[in-house]
Amino acid sequence: MNYQSDDDEEDETIYDLIKNADFYRSNGNTSMADNCWENVILRSKEKKEEVKQKHQSGLLTILSMTITHHAPYNVVEMISRIHPEACRDDYPSLPLYLAIVHMDGLPEWEKVVELLMMYYPEAIKYGESNTTILHKLLEHQPSVHLVRSMVECHRLLITDEVSESQNTPLLLTKDENDQIPLHVAVEFQASDDVIGYLLSEYPNAARCSREGHDGCLPLHIAIISECTGVTLSALVRTYPEALTIPNVEYMSNEIKEGGETPLHLIFNRDIFDEKKMKNVRWNTKKMRTNLINSSLLSAEGTCKYLLSYHVRSTKRTQKANKIKELVNIPNAKGHTVLQSALECAKVFPVPESILILLRRATEGTYTPY
Repeated sequence: MNYQSDDDEEDETIYDLIKNADFYRSNGNTSMADNCWENVILRSKEKKEEVKQKHQSGLLTILSMTITHHAPYNVVEMISRIHPEACRDDYPSLPLYLAIVHMDGLPEWEKVVELLMMYYPEAIKYGESNTTILHKLLEHQPSVHLVRSMVECHRLLITDEVSESQNTPLLLTKDENDQIPLHVAVEFQASDDVIGYLLSEYPNAARCSREGHDGCLPLHIAIISECTGVTLSALVRTYPEALTIPNVEYMSNEIKEGGETPLHLIFNRDIFDEKKMKNVRWNTKKMRTNLINSSLLSAEGTCKYLLSYHVRSTKRTQKANKIKELVNIPNAKGHTVLQSALECAKVFPVPESILILLRRATEGTYTPY
């Protein structure tokens, strides 16, 4: 990049200053980047009409450019205040969507998201690929404060004059994979607080499957995604029957009966094959610190917990038989949970203690303490 004289700097447009700021930032020169952002603020105050103009291509707005070029919050706030109409511009995407997509390099990105929601709350209903902004947000492990703000902001948009069919509640809205927001939150390991909040707002979400996709309930997804014990507890407590329900396999858009129960999924070889390809080392010293984790290394703890919760309200004399019924539910291949674990053991080091536990459960001799 060529350095310019003071006279040349006066001719720099806001776009030029933004690009320069991002160039210096990406090269580690924070002082020069900060100087460029200060100049963006000064020029924007003096040239408000320039803030409202689009790039020479006639498409990109100043606001979108500040977001995609990782501007500080005060810059985005000022540009939004000068030209709030830019919050509605959807090229290349709505600014609210861009703020979430570019969150990794965007300072104070949650404040930016809240700011843009304030100026154009209707943007929450829109996203990319038949989804909503909330679906996309939940892919990035947001704070419960931001999730709550988005849900409540959207709720205010729905009036009594508009029929429910035209305004599906945000937490019930599905994306192209038939996912409601809770599915996405669980898959991307949102915080326990976020999962708890979503369930408190809509408990029946725990009963919703990804119909037409893989038929997974949130509990299936939590097992696959190795969610924390707190999340597993919340899901099982809200819908304990999920332990007995297999997901549904779809072959060429036709339903193939069967699938895997949450317990089967703990020992699903296809899932572990993916991890093996990513060079995951099965080392107990590197186990996650969750009290209950659905990875193979801590499957014993997960199994004990799920089996115990399954019979929590059952008479002690009936617990073993109820557990026996659960672990003997066949999957699509006709395998019990024990048989799935034995298949998995052919490839991965399933601890003998887990196999012993499952043998006892299969025989009807395992009773949780």
